[in-house]
This record gives sequence, C-alpha cells and structure tokens, in this order.
Amino acid sequence: STDSGIYLAVMSLFILPANVGVTYFTNRYDDRELIWYIQIIMVIGCVGIINYANSVENYDELQYIISSTIIFVGTNALEGPNMSLLSKTIPSSWSRGIFNVGLLATESGTFGRAI
Repeated sequence: STDSGIYLAVMSLFILPANVGVTYFTNRYDDRELIWYIQIIMVIGCVGIINYANSVENYDELQYIISSTIIFVGTNALEGPNMSLLSKTIPSSWSRGIFNVGLLATESGTFGRAI
C-alpha cells in the first residue's frame, strides 16, 4: 500500500513537466498534430505494458512502471490540446451567458476523467 502510494506520487510528478512540454510544442505545432504525436507516445506505452511471454516470471516490474507512467502522463498531456481544439470547434454562439465554451470544456474534461 505504501509502495503504490509512492508510485502514484512519483508518477504524478511527471505531469507538470509534461504540461510544460505541451505548452512549448503548442507554439510550434497545430493542435491536431500535437494530439497525433501524443497518441503515438501513448500507443508505445500500451505496447510496452503487454506481457508477450505469457508467464509471470518474465514480466518485469520496471516494464510495468515505465509503460504505465507513459500512458498516465500521455493521457494527462493530451487534455490540453484536446480542450484547445474543443474550444475552437464549438460554435461562437455558445460563448454567451453562463454556459459558455470554457464551462463546457471544463465539464467535458471532468466527465472524461470520471469515466
């Protein structure tokens, strides 16, 4: 239980540098390109987490830690470009009143995390 808490805490420390990297690359790439590149990184993490040997003895703990960290950080880094793209595609007529584009983007992000 303590080891898993430390694992989650250390894994969460990678979120801020990943978001700083996303901010840096947002100025250089389009949102769609950035989403594509982050998804490729996440697929690499998904491929890395699979146990190809079909035995528990050959599945390394380090393999799981690195791959799950790539997946976790990738999904969190993907939120920025997704919300940016969402705010650009929502009609401008929705930007008035209380239920504006910012609220919809925030609520859709919260709903996505809850699922």
